[in-house]
Amino acid sequence: MPNALPALTARFAVLGPLVAEHPEPVVPGRRRERCLLGVLLLEAGTAVPVDRLLSLLWDDDPPPSARAALHSHVARLRTALGTPAVPALRLVRTSNGYLAEVDPELVDAFRFRALVERGRAERDPVGRAGVLREALALWRGPILAGDASDRLRDRVGGQLHELRLTATELMVDAELDRGRHAEITGELIILTAEHPTRERLAAQLMLALYRSGRHADALQFFQTFSDRLAAALGADPGTELRRLNTAILRHAPELRPDPAAAGESPLPMARPALLPPVVADFTGRGAEVERLRSALSAPAPGGALPVALITGPGGVGKSTLGLYVAHLLDSLFPDGVLHAGLGGVHPAPAEPAEVLGRFLNALGVTGGTVPSGLDERVDLYRSLLAGRRVLVVLDDARDLAQLRPLMPGSATCAVLVTSRRRLGGLAVAARVTLTVLGPDDAVRMLGRICGAARVDAEPAIAAEIAGRCGFLPLAIRVAGARLAVRAHWPLRRLAQRLSDEQLRLDELAVDDLAVRASFAASYRDLSAEGRRALRRLALLDAPDFAAWVAAPLLDVPYDRAEDLVDELVDTHLLETVGAFRYRFHDLIRLFARAHADEEDEPRERQDSVERALREWLTLAGAAAARLPYRLLSPMAETEGKGGVALSPAEVEELTGDPFAWLAGERAALVAAVRQAAAAGLSGVAWRLTSVSRDLFDQRDHNDEYLAAHRAALAVCEREDDRLGTAVIRYGLACRALADEEITLDRALRLAGSARAVFTAFGHPRAEVDTMVLVATLRRRLGDHVVAREMLEESAVRAARAGNAAAEAAAWRSLGVMHREQNRIEQARDCFTAALELAQRHGLPDVEAFAYRGLGVVHRESGDFAASQTAFEEALERYRRLGQDSGQAWALLDLGQLHTRRGDPRAGSALRRALAIFERGGLSAQHAIALRALGELRLAEDRPTDAVTHLLASLRMLRILHEPWGVALCLSALGAAHQLAGDHARARTAWVEAEQRFREVGNDSEAQRIAAQLAELPEPD
Repeated sequence: MPNALPALTARFAVLGPLVAEHPEPVVPGRRRERCLLGVLLLEAGTAVPVDRLLSLLWDDDPPPSARAALHSHVARLRTALGTPAVPALRLVRTSNGYLAEVDPELVDAFRFRALVERGRAERDPVGRAGVLREALALWRGPILAGDASDRLRDRVGGQLHELRLTATELMVDAELDRGRHAEITGELIILTAEHPTRERLAAQLMLALYRSGRHADALQFFQTFSDRLAAALGADPGTELRRLNTAILRHAPELRPDPAAAGESPLPMARPALLPPVVADFTGRGAEVERLRSALSAPAPGGALPVALITGPGGVGKSTLGLYVAHLLDSLFPDGVLHAGLGGVHPAPAEPAEVLGRFLNALGVTGGTVPSGLDERVDLYRSLLAGRRVLVVLDDARDLAQLRPLMPGSATCAVLVTSRRRLGGLAVAARVTLTVLGPDDAVRMLGRICGAARVDAEPAIAAEIAGRCGFLPLAIRVAGARLAVRAHWPLRRLAQRLSDEQLRLDELAVDDLAVRASFAASYRDLSAEGRRALRRLALLDAPDFAAWVAAPLLDVPYDRAEDLVDELVDTHLLETVGAFRYRFHDLIRLFARAHADEEDEPRERQDSVERALREWLTLAGAAAARLPYRLLSPMAETEGKGGVALSPAEVEELTGDPFAWLAGERAALVAAVRQAAAAGLSGVAWRLTSVSRDLFDQRDHNDEYLAAHRAALAVCEREDDRLGTAVIRYGLACRALADEEITLDRALRLAGSARAVFTAFGHPRAEVDTMVLVATLRRRLGDHVVAREMLEESAVRAARAGNAAAEAAAWRSLGVMHREQNRIEQARDCFTAALELAQRHGLPDVEAFAYRGLGVVHRESGDFAASQTAFEEALERYRRLGQDSGQAWALLDLGQLHTRRGDPRAGSALRRALAIFERGGLSAQHAIALRALGELRLAEDRPTDAVTHLLASLRMLRILHEPWGVALCLSALGAAHQLAGDHARARTAWVEAEQRFREVGNDSEAQRIAAQLAELPEPD
């Protein structure tokens, strides 16, 4: 060991997550290095052979490189530990291993062992209990928690773990010797649950229960333990435990405590015990219970008073959780537990002086000795609690002014607070914000109230009831209580009664329990403006929303809207979701809407919602205006008309990053379109859909794109809004084959009708845009003559009108048509023209597509290097745009090129493309990717796999009526059948492929297929 004393600030801990302070915190970056340091610290002062280290760190299976890796780990640890003037820890190389030179007092494992030995030797039970509790407090979790495997932990820490259990049992013996039977019972219940087959702990719990006057509970626990032991080990309790059970049965005198042994009075001192009972149906909340237990059972940093806060909306179970935790902690507070309901949301909340009077009475101050003034009561209360271990539970606190006088002054106490308010100014060791139960816990709670057998008999209906209750514990308790007193009701009966949203809150009431009353208490506690904000926000159908929406709803400035939303969040009537977004619990929304119906005029409600919808239109329009490109040339009629409640600067601030704004508003935009449609606001519905279209398109939000368009189309057709109908039909036609309902034929009809309306209404730019779309759809349907004429005409008209986007799109589509008909040079010219236009006018999507087209041209010309360069240029541009589907297309192109070249990267590129298409639900693209994978398997001489992929692709392409894709797929399928030796199936596929190629105007490909058919053997 080193002669110099180490720096006093150094500390090393392994009884939990690794801690190394030398003197500054040291955090080795690699898990295996942390494990290595932990192992050496656990065996400090003893050389650990290299072979043992290798076995420990690599779980008995070290690779050949492990020895070199071990030396590297040691070197990095030495670097991390640094070289302080007086090093507390040195890692020393010995003849056969490594050794940690460190003062054992600095390592928690060695201090633990020393304290346990001290505790064993201590004769006074009070001192013995204190020393052993100090030893056990060194444990912060499993040895090397978070780093060591279970196997490593068992091998290096098994003895320590057993010593921890022994120390725990010795500590319990000491507490029992002190006569603290009732106080230690709660702790023993937890210990026996954690170590369900440990007989000594079971015996200690039985003895504590018996000595606390709970004779029946002691006998019941013996039966429970016996059943548990039989189920786990197939064994009966040992002799000592059976003897103890017999002694309890006959009230043996030797079981009585010896008052003299503890040096105390045979009668325990009076202690306040004001906790109400725990409800029998408490369910779940395991993580929250553990956080609160840890915060209140350990000293707070810096000698502060340990305070834990539980917040959440009414009915979420704050008081129930608080009581449950308080009962668990009861034994840790030998001087008592105080409890008071503060009535924070009631019209007349409890006065601190009144609560202090009750507390002083419970602490033994009675009659005229209780001071009359608040300050004097506070002084006496804190004096009485000084140095005592008392838990104070303050339920339903209103604010800090109510709480401050009730706070003890001594850090030996602890305080547990519940409140519907966030109480941001309260310094706490743990803040737990309760939300609703998970679905499984909610159903389990329902079963505990109305009977598990009924829930097990109708599990789906039970889940439906829990869902209709919004998984809110109070609502579930009410529903369960109604079922419990109506044993003849099937669960389906209550589920049906809860299905009517208008009557649901009426159904959720029984005796003195009512969900509506719980919410009403919070509602009364709001300011008048806060109550109005709650009512108006509840009118929206959006699943969540940002604070700005309150400005148009209430017709107030943005800053005031944020303040009102904060008021609702502070009282947990709104939940926060993500960054600066909020939502209602379903039942609170119903409550608020009912109050809106009662308190606000219909016209007020309608105007409020319409202002919000128009503000969404303004913001979506501002976000769309910042996009690099648009699908349809914007018309004045499609744009928002300016902010309703927000200033231009606020609109700019909110939508400066359009896609960040979309990430939050994505679901809300669809809900806004649907709400506008339901209200008959066709103009708002189609305009909002129009400006949102490009946002959805450029982030591949296909579901939202289609949902908004369908809702808008329904209202436009119903209201005979011709221009709106045309704009929406154009948007749906752009999604041809993105959905099985939008076939190429239907898309052509939609686009054709939209073009006619744009012409009639005098919108030449939109008419040219739609003409390009109509021509492209005709091309995809195989009508190449008409398509070519229309595309050439639209290119000329677009150029004349200065519509560069439409002109580039026309050249792009012409390029594809020439490629499909094998006119490679004409395709090259068209894609080059589209590329030049895109680069000149800043059209990044067209630029990326043009590079893809040129990549195909180069590939078909045999210039594979140029083809790869072009595809990579396209991929890079799609990455800059953040467009997943575009990246997938470029990956598909690269995969097909790699297939042609025999490059092994083909499979990876194609699988990545397929995964993106599958994730986006893009049917046509999915089918094309499957065809490309089939072509790859064909090139790899794997005809069976090729046929599988190609048949799957062909089925999808036939459903989608994609003639060019069907032709390509049949061509590859024939080749796969031929390679497999199935000439009959090859002939069938190629005969149809030849026909399809002729239909799309690709005679050269049709002739190639015909030549392959001629080479097939004649059928028998």
